[in-house]
Amino acid sequence: MSGERHIDEISGTETTGHEWDGIKELNTPLPRWWLW
Repeated sequence: MSGERHIDEISGTETTGHEWDGIKELNTPLPRWWLW
């Protein structure tokens, strides 16, 4: 992992840095129901 932060220009949300066919993976937490 790189120490550099990637921010999505549209939503302002941090991304993981992964991109496939122009789709960026957002770095958001899992839903609470998933962790139960």
